[in-house]
Order: sequence, then structure tokens, then C-alpha cells
Amino acid sequence: MRIRTIDNRTRKVYLHEETIREYGLSEVSYITLRIGALAKKVQLIGRITGERDIVGLSKDISNEVNLPEGLSYQMVVRDGELLIGPVLGLMVSHKEEYLTERRLQHYLNLVTRYNEVQGLVIAFTLEGVMDDDKKVIGYAYDPKKKSWVRGVYVFPAAVYVRRASVNMSLHDRLTKLVGNNFYNSYAFNKWELWDWLSKSPAIRPHLPETVLARDSGDVERLLNKFGKVYIKPYRGFQGLGIYQVEKSDRGYELRTRVEGENREQVFKTWSKLYQQLSADVDLMKYIAQQNINLLKVDDRIADMRVIAQKGRRGQWEIHGAVSRFGGKESVVSNISSGGHAENTGETLLKLYGKDAEMEAYCKWTEIQALALKTSEKLETAGFHYGNLGLDIALDQNGQLWIIEVNNVYPDHTIALDAANPMLYHATMGTPLLYSKWLAGFGDK
Repeated sequence: MRIRTIDNRTRKVYLHEETIREYGLSEVSYITLRIGALAKKVQLIGRITGERDIVGLSKDISNEVNLPEGLSYQMVVRDGELLIGPVLGLMVSHKEEYLTERRLQHYLNLVTRYNEVQGLVIAFTLEGVMDDDKKVIGYAYDPKKKSWVRGVYVFPAAVYVRRASVNMSLHDRLTKLVGNNFYNSYAFNKWELWDWLSKSPAIRPHLPETVLARDSGDVERLLNKFGKVYIKPYRGFQGLGIYQVEKSDRGYELRTRVEGENREQVFKTWSKLYQQLSADVDLMKYIAQQNINLLKVDDRIADMRVIAQKGRRGQWEIHGAVSRFGGKESVVSNISSGGHAENTGETLLKLYGKDAEMEAYCKWTEIQALALKTSEKLETAGFHYGNLGLDIALDQNGQLWIIEVNNVYPDHTIALDAANPMLYHATMGTPLLYSKWLAGFGDK
């Protein structure tokens, strides 16, 4: 459908008479019109002549929603409402100054599947939200020019929160505007993740045993049990700030990576090591986890970034995975620490051999099942997600382990590191398909 402003009258929507009959609205004089977050009762009039794909809006409604007339929209009649859209939002930051020209160019990666979405897509910040008017100051995507147009638009019906942390105050504001139709809004930390997932009998065997690093006794007990532990910031990023602690004949060994180089210190006692570690970092913000003898290839730690997303049907799906190999003898597998990437399918075939494709396929099925269980379990904690990057690893016995789950800006650029641009563009564009479903325009 296309949008046109018809006249200066108020609260009127105009459709072709045949369109009215097709949608079973012949006996309807008034209907609730829903565009984005706006809902109001309007008079329905069959006065459009000629073109059946026109939705006419009276000027008051047109001014209120400011739908660009050059775009294509969909029309849905559901539960006594007339939906025009979709109107979808990308909340990218708190501050307007963040939306620079360079960043807007980057966000074009999020609309690579626009032809499957249509409607109005708006990139905006918290500063642009006009709660009382149910409007937003932001940038609308223009598919013809492949660029963004600044303006004031109706607030979206569904919002993908990207890179903008949401506190309870903002959570309540968004709820008043769009109900539960916003997602990836809560940034959980590694301790919360372990606490939630460890309650699942199906997932618990795949979690490394974890304690808070602020308790020296708990960390020492974990070290005595496993011989080696990792001390991690519970809000870590790209493997930064990770320490490896090992008990050996030499005493207590502390290893980390600084400026691209591996560093090692040896202490005679646990208390000396813990004292040094406390001086280096704020252990109130760290966790300790058991060591897992992860699979290594050419002395490189390997794990998999599994991409779990909701799409056009509103259900979790696994769209692919990329294997990451760390730098030689590095304590992390991150690409930024000297590693490299490849498609996980290739990795599994290498591990099991080309003559054991069925074994490789069965392991891939097991990986997908664990990623799906984990994604579904996270939402039982009361938060709404639609785009996750799960770091899953194999140990040397073939056991699967959940290392981390990324929900804040789970940028799938790693697919490009594995020379898989098709996976990258498909997964970058999938969140808008889920937003479309949330807004009421997706597949059943």
C-alpha cells in the first residue's frame, strides 16, 4: 500500500471500495487505526477511486505520524484494528551526538533485508524520544537513495535496542510506548548468566563451575579442585582483562595478555598471588571459573560463535556459526588477540575427518540444540531478546561448554573474518524481520 494525505478533515481513513470489501470491512464505519505506537479510533470511508493500493489519511493523522509517502507499506486487519506499517525502530544510543554520519553509514548493514520488511525504519537515540506525543526525532531509511533522512516520526511499534543500555526508568518508558515490543534491552553480566542458566538441569552440565572472585576462599577452593582457573571481569569485552591462575610445582602461576604479549608471574603462596591480583584489578567486578581443557588446534584455543536469532516467525533459530582460533598459546580465542576464524562446518569436518561427515553433522546438531535451549532459558528470567551470539566450545573429550552469551551489540562481523559475507548480511538484517513480526506484520 501507499500513503496519501487526502483532505483537512479529522480522524478519517480512506480506502478503495473494493479494498474495503476484500478486507471484510463493508459494514464497518469506525475502526481503530494503529500506525507505530499510535492508536486512535477513525472513520473509515470508501472514497478512493482508481488505484486500489492507496491508503488516504486526513491531514491531522498524516501530520501526527509523518509516514514518508514514497515508501511501500502493508495493511493488516486484525482484532478489530486496521494496522498500517510496519514502523520499526533501531535505538542505537542515549545521546543524539552519537548518531554521526559515519555511524549512520554503518547502520545501513542493519537494513540489508529491507525488501523483506518494507515500511518505515527509524534509527534514533533516547534523547529523541517524545513520550507524551508518541513521536521520535530520528533518521528514516530511504531505500531508493540508501541513506537516512532526519525528521519527526510516529514512535515505532517495535524497537531493537542496539548499544543502548536500558535501566528500569527507561524500561518503564518503553513499556508505556510499545508494551513488550522492545528487545535486547538488558545487558546481563557473566555472573547473572551463570546464575540463571545453572538452574536448568539440561544446561548445567555445560557450564563451567563459577564463583565470585571477591571471595578468596571460594576461588582457592575452585583452584584446588581443578588445578587451574580463569579470573574474568564479569562485564568483559573481547577477552580483555582475563587472568589464568594455575597451581604447579613452581607455586602459583599468574598469566595474562597485555598489549598483545603473554605475561607470567610466579608466587610462592596463594595469598601473595591474590594480593597482587587485588592490586591489579577490582575483584569486586570479577568472577572465577574452572579451567576446561578446550580443544586446541596447532596450540591455539578454539571455540565457536553461534548466532541465535528470532526472525519472521518470532521463534529462535540458529543461522550459523564461526569457529575462532586464538593466537599461539594465548589464554583467549579472540580474533583481536592474534587469532583467526573459519566456518564451523569446516572445523567439524577437519576434526572428524571427511570420512565421518555424519559424526560432524551430529555434533553440529548437538551444538544447535544447546544454543536453542540456552536462548530460550534466558528469556525465562523475564527479559526479551531476539539476537544473541553464544560462545560455545568443545573440550578434548568432545563435551560442549557454554563460555559466554553476548547480547549487547552482538555484532556478527566475525562472519566476515571467516570469509562468509552472506552469513554476515543475512544475520545483520534478521532483527528487522523479528521487529516486523512483533509489530504484527510477520509470518504466522
